[in-house]
Amino acid sequence: MQILKENKGKPGIYQWINKSNGKSYVGSSSNISTRLKQYFNINYLLKNTRMLICKALLKNGYSKFELKILEYCDITDVIKREQHYIDLLKPEYNILKIAGSTLGFRHSKETLAKMSVAKLGTKHSEETLAKIGRHSRGLPRAYVAGSPAQKIEVLNILTGEKKIPWFNASSCFRSWNKPYCNFNFFKEKSNQTI
Repeated sequence: MQILKENKGKPGIYQWINKSNGKSYVGSSSNISTRLKQYFNINYLLKNTRMLICKALLKNGYSKFELKILEYCDITDVIKREQHYIDLLKPEYNILKIAGSTLGFRHSKETLAKMSVAKLGTKHSEETLAKIGRHSRGLPRAYVAGSPAQKIEVLNILTGEKKIPWFNASSCFRSWNKPYCNFNFFKEKSNQTI
């Protein structure tokens, strides 16, 4: 195809226009030829029917569409220039109104179900489970400001109640609904009072 040869290795912005209803799609690529090869591949269109342009190409056929190269530009400006044309032309087939973004994209119920099934039977490593556990209990990460957190043992001298392990004083205070406490810290390894 001539259009693929002419655009090989060229970054830029392109537009598909439905000749029957005037609706359009604006896209960009660092290599327009490679991107257009995708659109001319039926398997690509079938796999991407969530994209309105793919759905429209399948439904209407290529003969009902006009393909324009709007602009060639430096590869570093592709997203900025695509945004310019999205704002200017307000293409109806573009689901996402921000170039280079997935903001506003939602997976279909079918896709979410497939993702859920794919995760069934997945086993987390012990390290991952420990991280999930720490997070779900609201404890801080193991390293705060670059130094390892220390487990502390807290003894309420008025009630004799022990609370262990804590990784910082503020979480201990919150557990007793106190803004502060008098207590002894014990280093886990050396059991020295601080």
